[in-house]
Amino acid sequence: MPAECEAFTALWPQADKDVGFFQAKGISEDLMAETVRHFATPFKRGMHYGFFGGRAYMLTPTYLAKYGQMSLSRHLTYMNVLLDLEQRYGPHIPDCEFVISTTDIPTQNPLPQSEPNPSRTLQQQQQQRKQRSLEAAGSSQQPQQPQQRQQQRSPRAAKAAALHTHALTHPFGPPGIPNGTYPILRSCKSAAFPDILIPSHDFYQLRYDTTVLRAVANLTAAGEMPGWGRRLPAAYGRYDLRVARSRHAADRTTYRYGTGDMRICSGAGETRCFVRRHLWGIAEKANRSVVDISHVPAASDHHLIDLHTPRHLALAMAREDLSARRHARRSHAAAAHNHGGSRIHSSSSSRSGGTHDGIHNADADIGGTQPHHAHSAAPYPTSSLAWVSSVSSGSAAADGEGDALLSDAAHEAYLLQQAAVVGGVSSSSSSSSSGVAGASGDEEAAAGSSGFFAPGEVEQLRAAPHLPAYLRAAAQHQLLVHVDGAGCSSSLERLLPLGGVVLREESGYFSYFQQAIKPDQHFRRWWIHDPEDLYSQAAWAETHPHEAHEIAAAGAAFARDMLGARGRACYWLAVLKRLATAFTYEPKLADHPRALLLARYRDEQVLRMRPGPGQRPLWGQPFEP
Repeated sequence: MPAECEAFTALWPQADKDVGFFQAKGISEDLMAETVRHFATPFKRGMHYGFFGGRAYMLTPTYLAKYGQMSLSRHLTYMNVLLDLEQRYGPHIPDCEFVISTTDIPTQNPLPQSEPNPSRTLQQQQQQRKQRSLEAAGSSQQPQQPQQRQQQRSPRAAKAAALHTHALTHPFGPPGIPNGTYPILRSCKSAAFPDILIPSHDFYQLRYDTTVLRAVANLTAAGEMPGWGRRLPAAYGRYDLRVARSRHAADRTTYRYGTGDMRICSGAGETRCFVRRHLWGIAEKANRSVVDISHVPAASDHHLIDLHTPRHLALAMAREDLSARRHARRSHAAAAHNHGGSRIHSSSSSRSGGTHDGIHNADADIGGTQPHHAHSAAPYPTSSLAWVSSVSSGSAAADGEGDALLSDAAHEAYLLQQAAVVGGVSSSSSSSSSGVAGASGDEEAAAGSSGFFAPGEVEQLRAAPHLPAYLRAAAQHQLLVHVDGAGCSSSLERLLPLGGVVLREESGYFSYFQQAIKPDQHFRRWWIHDPEDLYSQAAWAETHPHEAHEIAAAGAAFARDMLGARGRACYWLAVLKRLATAFTYEPKLADHPRALLLARYRDEQVLRMRPGPGQRPLWGQPFEP
């Protein structure tokens, strides 16, 4: 591991535990093939990635049109993350392959759990056992019907019995059985699943370092963050309280009970728990000076992203990045034209997947947003066509070695044309009519207004730490309520740096860093059994102000020291290094004939996807390593 990663060893135990399960059993070539077949699919929202020779690859390109827009947005973020890792640690990354899934909850079979749920009262457990015994006695007295005997001999029943038998010997299910034990990388899981945790996409889309960590540090240095004594004592939270929790039917660690052991989970197998809606009912009856939790509906799927990076700024940043890439590629084309040997070497390396400033490094150095392509018949800009012609005439003369540069030039011209269409650069009159399909009128208007930034202003705004208003409101309180959503909520990492005591819901779900933070040291637990535990937590904070202040300071220090860009990148590297030791075979790029360099796959396929009606283009999606 690089020396800079030694400061983040507190995060390694989670990686050791996740990958250790597969290291003990070993990941065979057949198991990885089964993982790709079952989980690198649109239905499972997974994609098959890999590193070879320090370069990131898409190993198994899939039919992108079947992926949802939100899933594509998250995979685009992870593609940018992998390309950033390639830029940071290329020589240190071992050859490996893996599947990343963007689902909010794990999709494998959980660990069979025979222990009773601690949330149940003893009386309820006794009543349930009595009911089961009565049902068993009644069924034994009834004659067995021929149809029932036939069902027991059916292949489906036999398969279920076989799965049950395997579950007794293989806690997570035997390798090779669908939905069994598979090495899948995802951002959220419960203790009942063997998935390998990675940092959430929200860290990167919300530009966490700039809009949270640096923003809080600057406000604290300026004296604008309220001290502990000036904060309001109420337990504060603002969430979309209509969101329902999703869980696996066999995972008892994520089952939730409401006040007085009220059942708040429903559906087949009770896989949907209305946790936030139940909390909503409690908050409406609560004293606002003690519990201040309100419903704030999300305006769109991009609501949270827009709060951290306004859409017009994101589009302006995207155009700035595209201009930088255009300048870099023009410089490379000019150098290749003036120096024949250098040109030929660069063209050859581009064809063989090598790294050079014109094709790969310019992409990997982007710290902001990535461009979006939409299928369009509009012509390239005139200046770009001239550039294509100059590259073609200058480089194609040398034994056809200019084909790669010609392809890059044409692709760059396409990028510039799309930037003009989506970004509203062409003219103020056409900005409202020439937008990409799926973009709303408000977004196009904002995109058009983004063209009025002064020179250098976009870069200043990109680096300017600006704490979103909803986080500034939360920072006025001593107690900050964390509630998970459909799965893990990224609100935990956003609340920790604000200087209040975070009350973390014991939902059963956790992310990659949550095993490194300790209760009563970095946060306080709540809703272990009853959601009205909020009142006791508020009473504790009032009677123990010194201890509460210490916990708040320790949580903020952990977020500042461990959750930044460097810590996340080191955690990725730790996971990949451990994963490489779990393979019982040697991964080879030659075994994946359809593999593509990830930078090219992102630019030429993912970003060319046209958004559906009412969907936002991927062009201008914020990203920060």
